[in-house]
Amino acid sequence: MNLDEEWIALIIKAKKLGLEVEEVREFIKSHLEFAKDK
Repeated sequence: MNLDEEWIALIIKAKKLGLEVEEVREFIKSHLEFAKDK
């Protein structure tokens, strides 16, 4: 899975969770932090 596909999957997952745009941004930001820590 390339990075773009991961982003799209993340955004779709966030939307399925019913997050608003701001929450999606926070969700992605926290996911990025998590990915950096790995």
